[in-house]
Amino acid sequence: MQKQWLSSVPIFLAVAKHESFSKAGIELEMSTSAISQAIRQMEDRLGLPLFYRTTRSVALTEAGQALHRRLAPANTEMEQAFDEVRAFSEAPRGTLRLNIPTMAVRNIIEPVVVPFLQTYPDVALDIGVENRNVDIIAEGYDAGIRLGESVEPDMVSVSLYGTINSVILGAPDYLRKRGMPKTIEDLQKHNCIQFRHGPNGPIYRWHMTVEGEEVQIDTTGNLTVADAAIALDAASKGLGLCYYFDFLATPYLEGGKLVSVMNDFKVPEEGPCIYFPRRAQQSQKLRVFIDFLKKNSQLLRRARFA
Repeated sequence: MQKQWLSSVPIFLAVAKHESFSKAGIELEMSTSAISQAIRQMEDRLGLPLFYRTTRSVALTEAGQALHRRLAPANTEMEQAFDEVRAFSEAPRGTLRLNIPTMAVRNIIEPVVVPFLQTYPDVALDIGVENRNVDIIAEGYDAGIRLGESVEPDMVSVSLYGTINSVILGAPDYLRKRGMPKTIEDLQKHNCIQFRHGPNGPIYRWHMTVEGEEVQIDTTGNLTVADAAIALDAASKGLGLCYYFDFLATPYLEGGKLVSVMNDFKVPEEGPCIYFPRRAQQSQKLRVFIDFLKKNSQLLRRARFA
């Protein structure tokens, strides 16, 4: 594209927006005569008029309207591209709204809230905690945290823990009384604490590997919860077996309140990730939060698996 065309585009768009040469000149800090001359040169190069001119008004011709339909979106894209790059040099600021499940509060979010806000004092965090799957765009959130398998495919997702394992857990006293399960059939004899996403979500099925193939197991029990912390606490007090992520159950395992069983049946799963709409990745406040979150999750993972 010739240089004169590039310099003419913002002038053409400004005149079209204001329907005035003088107002376009004010916006672009140019004289009215310079604006008029630039448009006249543009029309001469094209060989047709772009504006109707009277003593009282300026309006696009049919050719001008056709050109405007093509140039306006392209100009918007260019402005957004420059804004995105410019954001790298600007200090992050504004409110960042996040939606997270209860399991992410203590193990993912709680350790970073204070140090993040101390590091970025111009950013405010607004955190909603709920276990149902949320349409973060419709409900006005900038980002969410969920298991990778729960994230919609049109979202951008960033893994925080990589691959994790789910384990079956039981209290030592419970296992002494009810016996150590060794097969999937054995699980049907046990009281299994069940979990659902949200108040009306389906019961989560236990994923296990049998002879190299993944299967999903329906379990039964007299307690169903939407908060994994309740399930862990109930299992530690001898109510029954629960199914949870090994790295989040570490305090119970290390303290001897729970032991893992049927470890040969464990299934690697995609762990928690932070996800957001594609346009949101332009936000500097979200970008620095993701970096902060990833750094912290890596430290936690190393500490718990060392």
